[in-house]
Amino acid sequence: AVVAATVFDAGLVIGVRCMRGGLGVLLGGLPPQSGDGRTLRIGFDDDPVRDQNWIPTIDPTAAVTEFPAPLARRLRLGGTMNIVVPDAAEGGRNLRYVLDLPPSATAIETVLTSCGKPLVDPRDAQIDASGAPALPAGMNWTRRPRPTYPHEAKFDNVASGYAVMSCNTQLDGSLTACEAESEHPLGSGFGRVALASLGRARVGWIEDRAAPIGVR
Repeated sequence: AVVAATVFDAGLVIGVRCMRGGLGVLLGGLPPQSGDGRTLRIGFDDDPVRDQNWIPTIDPTAAVTEFPAPLARRLRLGGTMNIVVPDAAEGGRNLRYVLDLPPSATAIETVLTSCGKPLVDPRDAQIDASGAPALPAGMNWTRRPRPTYPHEAKFDNVASGYAVMSCNTQLDGSLTACEAESEHPLGSGFGRVALASLGRARVGWIEDRAAPIGVR
């Protein structure tokens, strides 16, 4: 594993890691929460905070982001990072952290390079604009991806996992330029089999199936 990490006085830890060829960004020291997911509102400098989906780890005070590469590329620039944890303060109020990030070009660059991730990627803006992972509003699967369960020898005891994918649509509803943004466990093969299943998948509009999809 190759890891870049920083610790803050508020007790928060941010780590960017490349392990088994998979990239991850972890945030530790949060108010504990379990379950399949949690929402954190994150923004940088003067930008407004926006909802992001994070996945809790075995440690309920830590979570990993579903889109580590765009976040890692932003973290390496440094600046002010605003984190809002909904309903986590006394009386059900939101808990806010304001973190002064040190620029980390060399350390995070090393992690990104170790995982074969570019230092600049125009897809970051597209992913940020699309919001939470989901099909666009008014769209559904006309042919669902049907990945097989991965069988990696070193993960035979893993009962479940996930992969988060991003793709561009084409006019006929097929998908192109698909990438595995994250997977858990890292190196388990969930991203690989999900990627392979997207070649035959199709999306379309719910109301007007004949309407062109548009590239997004």
